[in-house]
Amino acid sequence: MTEQEQQIALCEWADKHGLNTSFMDHDGCEQVGLLDTDSLDVLHEMEKKLTDEQKGLYATWLAHRGGVTYVYNFDTIHATVAQRREALLRTLNLWTE
Repeated sequence: MTEQEQQIALCEWADKHGLNTSFMDHDGCEQVGLLDTDSLDVLHEMEKKLTDEQKGLYATWLAHRGGVTYVYNFDTIHATVAQRREALLRTLNLWTE
């Protein structure tokens, strides 16, 4: 998947699961737009929406296929934004080749 395809798929999933896609601009006006899936903070919020089963699949994918060398438990995963995006998409069955 291209980075843009990943962004769109994750934002569509986030919208269906109640993650806020609005933000305040510099003038204090509310704007609606795509979540920034290049942000670890945004990905952490998405991770919080995973079920316990999905969290296990997510951590397992990162540990065994995502190239992450250290996964002690779900709360201590050390992974890059790109690794987390792919793992989320694969866990949610949204990844396409």
